[in-house]
Amino acid sequence: MKSSAVLWPVHPQWPPGRISDVISVLLLLGSCAAGADWPQWGGVTRNFEAPDPVLLSPWTEAGPRLLWEQELGPGNSGVVVSDGLVVTAFRRGDDEVLVAHDQATGEVRWRHVAPAPLPATFDAEFGCGPHATPLVVGGDVVFVGVTGHLAVLARDTGAVRWQVDLEGTPLERGYAASPLVFEGRVIVPVGGPGRALVGFRLTDGSVAWSSGDEAATYASPTLLEVAGSPQVVALGERALVGRDPRTGRELWRHPVDSERYALATTPLACSGERLVYVDRRGATLLRIGAREDTGFSVERMWTSRRLGSQVHNLVLAGEVVIGANESTTLCGLGLADGAAVFLERSLADSNVLRSGASLLTLSSDGELALSILEPEGPRVRARQPVLSGRVWTAPALVDGVLYARDDRRLVALELGRRAGRGE
Repeated sequence: MKSSAVLWPVHPQWPPGRISDVISVLLLLGSCAAGADWPQWGGVTRNFEAPDPVLLSPWTEAGPRLLWEQELGPGNSGVVVSDGLVVTAFRRGDDEVLVAHDQATGEVRWRHVAPAPLPATFDAEFGCGPHATPLVVGGDVVFVGVTGHLAVLARDTGAVRWQVDLEGTPLERGYAASPLVFEGRVIVPVGGPGRALVGFRLTDGSVAWSSGDEAATYASPTLLEVAGSPQVVALGERALVGRDPRTGRELWRHPVDSERYALATTPLACSGERLVYVDRRGATLLRIGAREDTGFSVERMWTSRRLGSQVHNLVLAGEVVIGANESTTLCGLGLADGAAVFLERSLADSNVLRSGASLLTLSSDGELALSILEPEGPRVRARQPVLSGRVWTAPALVDGVLYARDDRRLVALELGRRAGRGE
């Protein structure tokens, strides 16, 4: 059953016909910080939207133009782009390698190699890591390895500024949560008594605050604004919890069902003080409200089994949340009632990015598709294999260039250009 009220960016002038008949479309974006960067997991605002207006064109049968490529080792660490650098991480033997490439040429600017032998209890079915995505903030690069090794390095050289071992909840598939920085605090799930979420000072690695007793999961934290105040939201083993990112003080909590389920999907902040998360029951929309007694209320609006991804990300298009159900469908749910707006089998098992009225999907076997969001769902305008290895992480889109990786290589693909950039 389709939702009766669908509100998302639609491009009504997109012409019908073959892909070769379509020249380009202006993709108008949601509210993001200025500057063409993708500095962390999920981009500028961790919502998987491109940071600037971009002109994208469906490509020819030859596929999008390859600007450069570089060999990598295995890993599920995402790609970040900031200040002319493209940074990701991979495994080489018993080491983890954090590598920075030149954004224009792909040339390696620096590498940082850290020992990361895996414990005997490690479950390698989903890869040996690294799983977390780096973060670039100011002159620093923040990274957490698969064994829970947190390090801050100099952005320009890769020199280590400080490093700590988290020593938190043992995770059989290794550490996977991507770090978040708020007002000089590196915020990461650690897990265990008093250490569910910890804020480390970016300057020296000392602990600014430590809060909660929940065991950690594979999901990355995100930020939500409620009544004009920021909250950091993290998905623990038994509860979704909102905290003050300055002090770590718990503001609210909501129970989750994680039995026999790997909680790995980042909660998605929506307008109107709403939040979507995924657990064993499916996708749930919460509304977080401020009470007169300075506390916060948590209202469950709906839960839908139509959307139940464990490893793929979520993206918002107007009033529709979009995500993949592993190998079955790409699903769109209306925020108003949780009803299915669309179920698209041809785009299943994909991570997703949105840029205005367009949707980019990258499947686990490396097929990239460009779709236009229409009232009845995404309409595919171009698709092409661009990677050949296992792809378990969302790409980055900056200035019309897509940066994507599998467990073998990193590619930069020209999909268009930023509006006003010129030829």
